[in-house]
Amino acid sequence: FAAAEQRFRDVPQVELINGDSGRELGRLMPRIDRPALFRLDGHYSGDDTAKGDTDTPIYAELDSILRAPDLGHVILIGALAD
Repeated sequence: FAAAEQRFRDVPQVELINGDSGRELGRLMPRIDRPALFRLDGHYSGDDTAKGDTDTPIYAELDSILRAPDLGHVILIGALAD
């Protein structure tokens, strides 16, 4: 997170949110007023990755997005090739 703060410190259009995506998306959704692209790939992958309350927050993430007004969001699920 600290590296991202440094990278985007001069980019006012980027807001960084540090936390469990299963909870943070619920807090964020009321602020979204236009279609958004969501890439959901937050999951525990072993010792060197972060783990929240669950191994994967996908159900909480989807619940937050799907309960929000239908603005035509696009949801991508899974890892993208590097």
